Amino acid sequence: EAIHAFVHKMLHNSPAAQQIEALWKEYEDRETPEARFVKGASGISCITLEYERALNASALQPFYNTSIPYIEHEWGKDLLEERQRL
Repeated sequence: EAIHAFVHKMLHNSPAAQQIEALWKEYEDRETPEARFVKGASGISCITLEYERALNASALQPFYNTSIPYIEHEWGKDLLEERQRL
């Protein structure tokens, strides 16, 4: 598993690495409300992008214009860039 290699080989099982691994497990197992929210948001972004690709649609453009720019995370920027390529 990629996270295991990252934590144990690259970060040498440091305290920070152990915290990263615990947070990843929390996310994957949907253990907290925050983890469930993030997992859901990730799925929604993938679904909307695939929906537009499959149907060659642009009906979701207002959503992208008004919400995605305010996501202060790298994947928000990536999502906008991908959307602009469609």
